[in-house]
Amino acid sequence: MAFELLLDDKIKLVTLVGQAGTGKTLLALACGLAKVIHEERFKKLLVSRPIMPLGQDIGYLPGTKDEKLSHWMGPIFDNLHFLLASEERDPDEVIKRLIQEESITLEALTYIRGRSISKQYLIVDEAQNLTPHEIKTIISRAGQDTKVVLTGDPYQIDNPYLDASSNGLTYVVERMRGQELAGHVTLKKSERSELAGATLRDVGFRARFGAAVLAINRASAQVPGKLGSITLRPGDVLLVLAHRDFSTTWRTGSDFSVIAALDEPPPPRPARAWLVSIAFLAMIALTATEVLSLLEASIAAAASMIVLRVISPREARRSVNLNVVLMMALSVPLGSAVAASGLAGEVALLLGHVGDPFGDIGRLGAVLIATMILTEPLSNNGAAAVMFPIAVATALDAGLDPRAFVVAVLIGASCSFLTPIGYQTNMMVYGLGGYRFGDFARLGAPLTLITAATTLAVLPLVIPLR
Repeated sequence: MAFELLLDDKIKLVTLVGQAGTGKTLLALACGLAKVIHEERFKKLLVSRPIMPLGQDIGYLPGTKDEKLSHWMGPIFDNLHFLLASEERDPDEVIKRLIQEESITLEALTYIRGRSISKQYLIVDEAQNLTPHEIKTIISRAGQDTKVVLTGDPYQIDNPYLDASSNGLTYVVERMRGQELAGHVTLKKSERSELAGATLRDVGFRARFGAAVLAINRASAQVPGKLGSITLRPGDVLLVLAHRDFSTTWRTGSDFSVIAALDEPPPPRPARAWLVSIAFLAMIALTATEVLSLLEASIAAAASMIVLRVISPREARRSVNLNVVLMMALSVPLGSAVAASGLAGEVALLLGHVGDPFGDIGRLGAVLIATMILTEPLSNNGAAAVMFPIAVATALDAGLDPRAFVVAVLIGASCSFLTPIGYQTNMMVYGLGGYRFGDFARLGAPLTLITAATTLAVLPLVIPLR
């Protein structure tokens, strides 16, 4: 509802009322920027707020008008920082440029009398500190195609001569009730955290939440300095080292949101590295001497890690990716079915026709490219299992050495660069790294072409086709 009113050009006056942390100012600024910069519906975004100190006034402020005003406009700059922050740009530079271009103007209400404000998106923050007379003066300054947005909390008044019922914001809400040109929204749910505006040391973060903060990220950049003395702001991202139940315990809390649990292994335990080395060497020795098969030796080594308490049973379960295991296991019978059903011969005949115009290299290239394509929707093991009988049949049909074709299959199946789903490592990196699907195609296409060209140039020299 608030977004609809703020973005509707037919509504000339919008009042947003709510306690601290409900997002009144943030919503107003976001919609104002959208209407001024993206839609170009208004010439500029004019933001103002009463100069009303909290507590005792600090007195005279040095500097120009803009420098004096910057102290009073701190909350506005905080919200603009949050809205304009990104990895590609510095929010300070963006705000400075918008102010220089006069897309955003910060003005004191002291100088508004006598002005005629036309085709502007006017936001008056903390309007509860204005008298009804001052509010009427502001609204009467609105000229043609100007939209006025008033935000505030009638129960948080710093003006000693006003109260919740006599302030200008309440006056406007009551007087404009039912008017077609005006809209009102009361925001009730607050997202303000007790941590905002405090330091980790002040709130006793470690003792209170049972977690240690390792880093603080703000506006896509790490905040430098001593963590305990950094004042937290809304929107900060904390990287914490905590117990396993931290996410479940605090997910519904009001102080912060648990946005992601990093499923990383615990910190390294060098004291037990020698146990891992012995188990690994024993696995190789048992396999080399044929005392146990590779599968049996691997299972024994993994079980010894749990028995010797190098890892816990829970960590062992989490380390097994069932999706990858099932994909690899099912690819083998799929390849057998391709050979037994006669599909391998049919596909080999097709690849032979495709590669014939280019000779023996053409047949080899057809098998290589077909494997590279097939390894994207399947795994590397699945693609190799399916293409192995096809490659052998293609080579034998042309009287060529099948070894070169088998090597081409191994290379093609291992070169899954185009999608994140074709290889186990791709799948892991895709999720943890926050990549997009198209990133793999954009960077993987050149690698695929280089690999194919190099293979077709070098492989016939190492393994002659005839």
